Parts: sequence; C-alpha cells; structure tokens
Amino acid sequence: MKKNKFYSILSVLIIAITLNSCVQDGDFTLPEVTVVEPNITPNSSITAVKAALMQEFNANNKLYYTFRENATPTYIEGYVVSTDATGNFYKTLIIQDSPENPTAGIEISLNQTSLASTYEVGRKVYIKLDGLSVSYDDGERNIDPSNGVAGKYVLGTLDGDRIRDIPSTAVKNHIFRSATVADIVPTTVAVGDVTGAHVNTLIKIASAQFEKSQLGKTFAGEADDSFDGFRDIFECDTEAIIKLQTSTFSSFKSNVIPEGKGAITAVLSKDYRAEFFVVVVNTPSDIDFTN
Repeated sequence: MKKNKFYSILSVLIIAITLNSCVQDGDFTLPEVTVVEPNITPNSSITAVKAALMQEFNANNKLYYTFRENATPTYIEGYVVSTDATGNFYKTLIIQDSPENPTAGIEISLNQTSLASTYEVGRKVYIKLDGLSVSYDDGERNIDPSNGVAGKYVLGTLDGDRIRDIPSTAVKNHIFRSATVADIVPTTVAVGDVTGAHVNTLIKIASAQFEKSQLGKTFAGEADDSFDGFRDIFECDTEAIIKLQTSTFSSFKSNVIPEGKGAITAVLSKDYRAEFFVVVVNTPSDIDFTN
C-alpha cells in the first residue's frame, strides 16, 4: 500500500511539473496564417510561356519547352480560378493573367492535393519557371501550335517527352503565394466566339440550359460515365452547344443536373485528348439556372 501511495504522489508531481513547463503564462502559440508578400518581381508572362513553346516548335519541331536555370530566375504571375474543394479538379491549378479581362491562362500540374485551402480562387501566385517545362496539345493528328486550332498548355516537369506533375517536395520552390486575393470577374462570351485565348480562364455563358435529352441525368453518376461525365449545354441565343465536363470523383457527381435556363460560370478547357472545348465548374452553384 505504501508503495502504491508513493507512485501515486510521484505521478501527480510529474504531471504538475509537465504542465508548468509547457504553459507558464496561459498563452498558447497560434499557427501563422498571415501571408507575407514575397519579394518577387515578375519578369515574364503566361503569354511569353506560350510563345517560348511556339519558338521551340518552329526551331526544333518539339511540343514541349524547358526553362533553364538562370542566375536571375524567371517568374510569371497569375490568379487562381480553379478549386479542388469539390473534387472536380485534381492535382491541378488553373491560373489566368488578370482577375478581369484576362488575355491568357495556363494549367499547372502538381503532385499535391487539398489545394483549395492554400490556393483559393482569386489568390495571386508567382510561378518560378526555372526547371519547369510547358507542353501543348490541340487534339489534332498532327499537333501544331501555329495551325489556328485552339490547344491546351500545361506547365509541369518533363519526363522523357511528356509533362508530369511537379513533385510535392518541389512545389514550394516553384509556386509562391501573394498576399493578394482578388475578385475574379468571369469573361462573358458566346459559345461560338470562344477562342484559344479563353482556354484555362474563367468564362460566363449568359443564356444557357441543358439540352433536353440530358434532363434527368446526374452530373457524372450514370453507368456509362467513365472518369468524367459529359453533358450538353445549349446556348439559347445562338443554339450552339458546348459540353460540361464533370469528374466522377467530384462530390456532386450524383446530383441531378438543373432544369431551367440562366447563366453558367466555369473554367474553359479542352477534354482529356484536347479534341473539343469543355467547361468545368468549381461547384454546382456556379450554374444559375433560375428561369
């Protein structure tokens, strides 16, 4: 009994000493949440990244270009217009060169998930290009950046002649957050007026509805939906059609697509093989079919 009493008293003393050494004044250190503006001055642009690939294609017939390490690093800036919060984007950041009336956008492929908490929509970011590569695909049998067909540019790391994700350990060396979070104003554009300059930017189709044969279907939960579901969006004013692409891994894949008509705000992209235009929403609430 004396031995047990001794150990009980010793345990109380150890706990008291531990608590006293951990918290001396009742204050706890909170994690740092303030973003400090990095000392970076962009010296290039998304448009220049595309031009570099074009020059490489014209000179060497290559559909990728790698940015060399330089004494003075090369930086571009952009504003995030995609989010993986609903799972509709995966290991991907889409950035455009201005929060309003952008002239170019690009896809960044990185081996990192849960990006929404760090790179939210509107967050300004700086990208260090040194060591990264850009690729191009227009979905044609003979891919050619100069053929006038809208293509998709992807920034990542080169593996042979293919672009791969930026490794998770290297992301911090290439992507830097600004303290600025801007309001992104989507570009209102008719489906028939969409061009390559709109790819990887946030657009708005002002008068649209789902094609009647699609009504009653889910976004991407049908038996024949593999990896992605495609639903036809009908533009009321022009009768043009563009496809809504939704990942079968998205949190809203089983939601039934809305009836009615109205506006849809989405990232303009091209399908996996870059053969046709698609729009990709960040969240179902970006489809405002209230009429």
